[in-house]
Amino acid sequence: MKNILVVCGAGASSTFLAHRMRTAAKARGFEVTVKAVSQSAIDSRMPGIDVLLVGPHLADELSVLTEIAAGYNVPAALLPDDVFGAGGEEAALDLAIETLGASDPVFSTAPSSPAPISTIRPDTHGEPLMTERTAQIASSHGLHARPASLFTQAVATSGVKVNIAKGDGKAVNAASILGVISLGIESGDTVTISSDDANADQVLDDLAAMLGRDLDAE
Repeated sequence: MKNILVVCGAGASSTFLAHRMRTAAKARGFEVTVKAVSQSAIDSRMPGIDVLLVGPHLADELSVLTEIAAGYNVPAALLPDDVFGAGGEEAALDLAIETLGASDPVFSTAPSSPAPISTIRPDTHGEPLMTERTAQIASSHGLHARPASLFTQAVATSGVKVNIAKGDGKAVNAASILGVISLGIESGDTVTISSDDANADQVLDDLAAMLGRDLDAE
């Protein structure tokens, strides 16, 4: 098992590239973990990492990030400019393989295992139940302006339809910046994010973790 870390400025783009890479790795039968981190938090996430992939918008910081990674004996590589587009997860996974070394045994096909049983149960009307996560807003100014923009972009990039609600209030489309701002979410408020997508678990986990960071400070 090898651990890949993807770093970008605020952690939003890397969060969903990491999610897509995990899906691609699973499809290839690779036994890897892929995690995301913001540039400001990279030091705390390096222990245990085997390769660092740097977002293309951090090209000017590559030497600094490479030096940080070297302090943990971890190789680093710059992701291509189009990595956040269609098929970017495959290119990123290929870059990780190349950086680690194509002969690394981690990239041999993993033993086949039985298909997992879905944990989504139908409700009494035959519709799938909503998967939910709650999170406390850590951004110092709540979900306004930049934090709201980063959050809604991350939702849109995930490809999963997600709703967000403040407390017991109405839920809005979490990919809509106007909808999110209209909720008036302040620092310390508790929100619920939900989805009926069958593949929502990891996306909601990543979004909840994102809301639990101070995006104003990143």
